[in-house]
Amino acid sequence: MKKNESRKDYSGKQVSLFRNSFFERITKTNPLVAISSYIVISIGMIVWAGIYMEISPGAYLLFPAGWIIFTLIEYLAHRYAYHSGEYRVEGHWQYKVHGYHHDFPKDEERLVMPIWLAFILSGLFFGVFYMFLGKYAFFFFPGFLFGYGYYLLIHYLVHAYKPPKGYFRFLWRHHQLHHSKFENSAFGVSTRLWDMVFHTMPKHARMSKSH
Repeated sequence: MKKNESRKDYSGKQVSLFRNSFFERITKTNPLVAISSYIVISIGMIVWAGIYMEISPGAYLLFPAGWIIFTLIEYLAHRYAYHSGEYRVEGHWQYKVHGYHHDFPKDEERLVMPIWLAFILSGLFFGVFYMFLGKYAFFFFPGFLFGYGYYLLIHYLVHAYKPPKGYFRFLWRHHQLHHSKFENSAFGVSTRLWDMVFHTMPKHARMSKSH
């Protein structure tokens, strides 16, 4: 099958990803419900841990550490999983996961991962963190989950609103370049840090820094 370049639609319309109505329904998520859920859970978890767990104050440093680790996983997943294989070819799993978003970036119901799947993956991540960190996972994981909520918020704002002023304008522009001109660069959404580290900044940004 040919690439779906002709299907790009910036009007906010959507098409069906699955013939089965049940699968079609569970792949749609209200982004604001998902974002607020993850942020509230992350804050609630670290507040609970701070009150009920006897631990040194230094444990709170694991919150920003978890956030930073999430930004790295965000970058790696976007670059090596979402953009792997035939992600622009309809019918491939990569198209359903990410290629569709490139064709229909204004489809707000598919701007975030389905919330049920996000909860399953969150549980798996927490289990892995707990294996290595023990009770400190209750401080590391909230930062990781908060980073995810923040990433989704940035992604939602980029696709739902006009470019803001200040720092967020750079993130808005960065992701728009990824969609419009440089699909093989600008993989970071919540931060441009890892694009700088791994040399995947879009050419436009590199040129503007050199002049």
